[in-house]
Amino acid sequence: IYIENEVNRGADAARNIAIKASKGEILFFLDQDDIFHPEKLMRHVDYLSKHPEIGFTYNARIEFFHSSRVIRRIWKPPNHLTLIDILLSHQLSPSDMVIRREWAYRIGLWDEEHPYTGSEMIFLGHLYLAGCKFASIERALNFRRFYSGRVFSNLYEKCISEQEARDKIFSDPRCPREVSAFRDASQLNNVVIFAYLALSQNETRLGQEFLRRAIRFKPTIIEGEPCELISDFVNYSVEDE
Repeated sequence: IYIENEVNRGADAARNIAIKASKGEILFFLDQDDIFHPEKLMRHVDYLSKHPEIGFTYNARIEFFHSSRVIRRIWKPPNHLTLIDILLSHQLSPSDMVIRREWAYRIGLWDEEHPYTGSEMIFLGHLYLAGCKFASIERALNFRRFYSGRVFSNLYEKCISEQEARDKIFSDPRCPREVSAFRDASQLNNVVIFAYLALSQNETRLGQEFLRRAIRFKPTIIEGEPCELISDFVNYSVEDE
């Protein structure tokens, strides 16, 4: 079934529209430039059929450079994904995720009223806090393309939105104290990524502001040879070709 929205309401609203139109008990998501492995559906459905206690499954993915001819890496999330893993970085993309329909409705679907950058963290965080059990399918079962030199608009707004998405889970009364202890580390990871993006597209003043925020979160990030900040920037640069 192909559904076309008259107005672009964003990815989260589109996912909710599709969920409501679907009839199946197991839901898959596929972003516009990702590709499923031919065995993706079979592997997840087979696992969920044998493990009724599991509400959410995920898998590793093969990442391509923008040419789609060179593999950048195989991204393998942890076999036992924790809430700390989710909040420290983007472990999963929507195309990696499979969920039972009942669990999607139990947490109220995707939050389309407040379309956060980083909405995956809210979706996964709510599942985790609601008691949904996660399981890894230990195969690389989808392909994701990355585009070198991509330019992002509204970086400041995106950074704040991502920060609010993380805070939404950290502020949830169900969030365990041991997870809340990683709040600053999570926000540090967020602001360092946006500092790199700003500087790489010559938004120098904004990049410097993000760096000042990063140093407030963790002053030692600029200590050492090479320092943690430089190591992070080199890694981001290599991944971006």
